[in-house]
Amino acid sequence: MAVPTAPPTRDAIQVARLLSTPEMRTLIVRLEETRWTGRPGYPIRTMLGMALVKSLYVLPTWTRVVSLVAEHAALRKALGVNADAMSSQWACYRFATKLREFRGALAECIDSVLAGLRDENPNMGQTVAIDGSDLPAYANGLPLRVHRIERVRLYVDLTVLARLATALAEARAAAVPLAA
Repeated sequence: MAVPTAPPTRDAIQVARLLSTPEMRTLIVRLEETRWTGRPGYPIRTMLGMALVKSLYVLPTWTRVVSLVAEHAALRKALGVNADAMSSQWACYRFATKLREFRGALAECIDSVLAGLRDENPNMGQTVAIDGSDLPAYANGLPLRVHRIERVRLYVDLTVLARLATALAEARAAAVPLAA
């Protein structure tokens, strides 16, 4: 069976599809439960979408993510953001800190995506090949301090989640016959 070898497309439709999967919705609910202040802030779905955009588009900084979303109307629509109410880069940094604090919820989401992939493809995991050449190297020979290691781990977790969730969404879409 021939399989595509080209890298997946990165577009607003993919981001919207990822955010609408049951696994991501569960992660969003889990993260919303962690809000304890009276100040609402930006919606968790939007902030998780910004994190997915950062990993899918392989952007090195939150400033570039915010700039991309600000100028990309389809991405703003997929994230449910108005041009007037854009989240700042500082809100993205705070959300990344929150994701590091609640790493368990992110790990559970990755596990549920893997379980969904196993359901869609029972032969998954029989042959394993790992290629990290697509991940940008953040260390670049610099000494890794604890905070830098945590940021790199979060980026890798989000990248893995985005790639696995994309594969799951594509497998689910392929399993559903098109309406005539």
